Amino acid sequence: FCIFYLINIIIAQPKENSGWVWINYLGASESFNSMLYINLENEDDIKTHNADWDGRSFTNSAYYAMKLEKWNNNRGKGLEWVHHKIYLASDVEGIDSYSISDGFNMLFFNIINPVKKFGKNAYMRLGAGLVFGHMDVDLTGRERFYMDGGIRGSYLCGVAAQIAIDKWVKTTEKHFLTLETKFTAAYSRGPVSTNFIEYSVVPNYAFHVILGVGNKPAKPKTIKDTVKTFSVPSLYMGGLGYIIRVIDRW
Repeated sequence: FCIFYLINIIIAQPKENSGWVWINYLGASESFNSMLYINLENEDDIKTHNADWDGRSFTNSAYYAMKLEKWNNNRGKGLEWVHHKIYLASDVEGIDSYSISDGFNMLFFNIINPVKKFGKNAYMRLGAGLVFGHMDVDLTGRERFYMDGGIRGSYLCGVAAQIAIDKWVKTTEKHFLTLETKFTAAYSRGPVSTNFIEYSVVPNYAFHVILGVGNKPAKPKTIKDTVKTFSVPSLYMGGLGYIIRVIDRW
């Protein structure tokens, strides 16, 4: 009888940090120098081994990231969308401009685990996923290639992986402010013209620093509670993101 009583108590105890988590981030990324290769039909290929990249995280479409996760007892799994951007900053013969800037989007499936050595409310994410590139290419003597085909101009063009450390720096009853640093490694092979025989290859390695607002793991039971819980992160991104766009236009 005592054994069954103890089992019942253990099962009945609520699990720590269990439920749905929604986090929105704004921030910046810096890409390391890497190769750029462009394959062209009936023309010499273009290649540089040490292309320099700008992130321009706060211009045009701002850098952002979003996570939707299911946590169970302080661990979890979930999806993440990262709106990363790269602009070629090197002078390369045959290229007037080149960017994957709206953006170098990465969709990750992440596994989340606490990291005790960074203190309470620190988490590591390991992720793997796909790259959806929005190409913007202007080759010398040709028309600009932009927003042509794909999904609203974006193409499934590669794979990516990441490691990230997320630390809650401020908490309330239902929400938190978090600072995350991450390293991403990706490979992109995307079109550079409407002739899909022509393509570019870009490996990308980047460091990211992002500030986010999220809700603590939750299982809301009413529509009102759901809206109150999950709207705060979205309002953070929408409001601050709008301010960034206005400042950029000025």
